[in-house]
Amino acid sequence: MRKFLLSGDPGVANFGLVLWDLESGKCLLATKLQHAISDLTAEFQPQLDSFLAEVQKHLDSVGYNSEDDYLVVALERFIARGMRTSSTPELIPLMMGVLVTLADESHLYIAATWKGYVNRALKPLKATLQINAKNKDAMLKHDIRLSIYKKYGRRLGTGGHIIDAALIGKHYMSLNGFNRLTTIADFKNLFKEVQGALCLPAKKR
Repeated sequence: MRKFLLSGDPGVANFGLVLWDLESGKCLLATKLQHAISDLTAEFQPQLDSFLAEVQKHLDSVGYNSEDDYLVVALERFIARGMRTSSTPELIPLMMGVLVTLADESHLYIAATWKGYVNRALKPLKATLQINAKNKDAMLKHDIRLSIYKKYGRRLGTGGHIIDAALIGKHYMSLNGFNRLTTIADFKNLFKEVQGALCLPAKKR
């Protein structure tokens, strides 16, 4: 029996997903789902079938076998704020519910939990996940100049979504016997590994 981890940053337009081998801790595949469920006013079953088929395709590609292997799913828990006119608060939990039915073990983390883990590791390194207009002055005051999203987001081709999915996976692993991220080299090696495992569709010309 092999043990796999599916870590994800759920979204309707951008659903980052990363698959890991939990024997070695190696990143096997990183992608942005192309068939997220996105429209509750359209026919539902074809969307569900496409979503499941895409996830299963990625699981198959890394050698996962549901009859013999063990699958852990770790996702960011979705908390809706100010989205009453959007279907996003319905769509994301629905997709999360579908994913956890595939798992032998599931974990949901609020953003503050896994981002707290990451930012505690980054702070001594004079780095942070994101530098933006709201926190720029505070970051510079503490001589924090390296933004993980800015440095690695473009390389991965999907902004922060695959980065988040990867870091959610690392948070799970840090709680389950794997080494924590503690140095800039750890972060650099992580995103180099994720970049090498990227599986994205070709861009339309």
